[in-house]
Amino acid sequence: MPKNEEVRIYRMKDADLKQKSDHIADNVTRDIEDFESRHVTSDTVTAFRQLIATFDAAPTDEELEGDINDATEAKYVLGEQLRVAIRKIRNMAQLQYNGKGKYTSFGFQDMANMSDNELYRLAKRVIRVSTRLADDLATQGFTTAQLSALTNLAADFDISIDVQQSKMEDRTLAAQQRIMLGNTLYMELIRLCSIGKSLYEDSDEAKYNDYIVDEGNNKAEKVVSPAA
Repeated sequence: MPKNEEVRIYRMKDADLKQKSDHIADNVTRDIEDFESRHVTSDTVTAFRQLIATFDAAPTDEELEGDINDATEAKYVLGEQLRVAIRKIRNMAQLQYNGKGKYTSFGFQDMANMSDNELYRLAKRVIRVSTRLADDLATQGFTTAQLSALTNLAADFDISIDVQQSKMEDRTLAAQQRIMLGNTLYMELIRLCSIGKSLYEDSDEAKYNDYIVDEGNNKAEKVVSPAA
């Protein structure tokens, strides 16, 4: 059964969540004697700071998008090189067969508009047909070195498609992991803030305000209990 997709339970930006959590960790440390009455200890703060560090270390979407862009550019370059190599063979086949008969077995039609998968399939077909018709094409200048170069290009292009897809999957998985970490951090943040406000609601307005989490137009007053 597929795992349910993680959904953010907080409205603030990730950067704001991190900084607010740092601030609350410092506040709780300052007020630890009062918090101990609610079973919040220095170990609790240490664990909270570890949640912050883990969340902060998670790769951002911008980083992962950069990896995807690099992979996409590398794939594009190889794709263009592959088209150039195929066009050269297309011209040889066109002249050799006058665009008829055996020429059609290459399937050159609409190469410029092919998807990556279609282009790779075309390259493999051109390699097979060129191998069978190598003697005919040799009269137009076709060589085994050219065939070898095309074969290598096709293999590299195939790998580049997989790399791009892998980078896209990495981004999706990392985004889900970042949301999960953010949700966990946020729940602990709200729990500590709720305790802090309870401690100082009737005794210290300044400290009470220190534990308010402002998310723009929404103030997180509700306690969010961690899942059992």
